[in-house]
Amino acid sequence: MKKVLIISYAFPPVNDIASRRYGEMVPFFKRLGWEPYVLTTKSSGDLEHKISEHQVYRIGMHPGYKVDRTNNAGLYSWVSMWRRKLGFNFRVFDSNLFKWSSRVLKSPDFINQVSNEGIDLILASYGPSSALRVGDKLGRMLGVPVVYDFRDLAALHESNSFKQNLVSKIVDRCFERYYLRSAAGFVTVSNGLAERICLKYKKDVHVVYNGINTYRPTRGGAARLPSNKSYLYYAGRFYEHRLKSIYLLIDALSRLDYDLVIRSLGPVELDEKIINYAASVGVDHKLRLLGKADADVVDFESRNAVVNLVFEDLDKSFKSLRGVLTGKFLQLLAYEAPVLAIARNDSEIGEILEDTGKGALASSRDEVYNFIMSLDDYSIVQDCSKINKYTKEEQAKSLISYLETKI
Repeated sequence: MKKVLIISYAFPPVNDIASRRYGEMVPFFKRLGWEPYVLTTKSSGDLEHKISEHQVYRIGMHPGYKVDRTNNAGLYSWVSMWRRKLGFNFRVFDSNLFKWSSRVLKSPDFINQVSNEGIDLILASYGPSSALRVGDKLGRMLGVPVVYDFRDLAALHESNSFKQNLVSKIVDRCFERYYLRSAAGFVTVSNGLAERICLKYKKDVHVVYNGINTYRPTRGGAARLPSNKSYLYYAGRFYEHRLKSIYLLIDALSRLDYDLVIRSLGPVELDEKIINYAASVGVDHKLRLLGKADADVVDFESRNAVVNLVFEDLDKSFKSLRGVLTGKFLQLLAYEAPVLAIARNDSEIGEILEDTGKGALASSRDEVYNFIMSLDDYSIVQDCSKINKYTKEEQAKSLISYLETKI
């Protein structure tokens, strides 16, 4: 049986999309002929995994979400503010590049254990950038091929909301090119991102979606519905570049007889912007902004929604961003309720929704309104074959087939 070492900074029990990506795929590896080992951090949370802790190496602490994060006071805050304004922002050469990776590489117990395991291949998942450095160093140390998984584009990231000056871009790309110089191949989460990576690095790239988890929590049935009315539902973290999408929905809400229920992971300052915007258009009474809840409660609330929501960037400045798939998007296909994705009109999200018949993409207030108004007439054809190809099990099969070609 072949052995793979997966480097993933986040892994259960911490409950986020980076943790779910491999935490929910590795249980299928053994039946596919591969024994998974995971290098990760110590963490807290409610997400379970189904491999032995003897196969998991935990070094350092995962910081988790800091929902109530506020800006640091004093000189450090002032310096950070000006660094950002001047464009000295890094995606690869960041504060974690050497911090976690040095702890891993200077751990004699870990090095001895992993050297004796007979690892056949390393799969290193970005981010943070420490994973790139650890993958490169361990691959050379063990003499095995390294495949890099990019959930995001690292130094190739493009966004109007992320300001980088020329120095930052050059430094990031030099470090990334150095650590990826001997990559055996690449894995990523969408076709759009795969095209971008392939174009830049001239190596084959394989798409492995984050996928649908077929696990069904059982405790959520005891939870209470978050609204007395039929509601539209979103659970997740907010980002500045997605606010326009949320505002489109809030605009449409003024003409709709539904509540909007949001389970927010913060940050607090964006929660406040959403509350204020809802008040400015007179629909704050329809907004239910709730705090973080465990996975069972979110599952229960998603199952009882009339629509599950996805928000993405509406900006079309960069072609590669059409391939950004919000982390939890595919999991929403498992629910009976349709999915409404508010994103740019060429987003890959729309292609998947059309393929599965599970919802629609909207890019304007009228499109949002018309979709929700047509819910009574909206019927979903449950074509299991089209949905099942996006499950975690099928994605694990796809990943293993690709890894087989690299050893």
